Amino acid sequence: MCDRVPEHIEIIQPKYHLGNDKDIFVNTKSNVEECDIVFAYLPKCINERRASYGTIFEISYGFALGKKVFIISDDEYVQSHPVMKGATTEYYQCIDSALLAL
Repeated sequence: MCDRVPEHIEIIQPKYHLGNDKDIFVNTKSNVEECDIVFAYLPKCINERRASYGTIFEISYGFALGKKVFIISDDEYVQSHPVMKGATTEYYQCIDSALLAL
């Protein structure tokens, strides 16, 4: 996917799942603090298996910090959920559409 990102966009390599529970939380929080846009991918196939708690946190925290929040999802529930609609700067059905908007 990185090869489809416009050259003027810098991708921060996230620090996920490194260390103990506290480290994972701190890393997730700092990822949001360091970025300009929260790019949240919530596909229906994953949502049906389990909630994406880390991604939902990133959306919420990014919104609270005044970051742009792009949600990419083909899940109608995500699209229509009032909290997701309120926290989202822009919403896309697929990653390619979101990348074209950058």
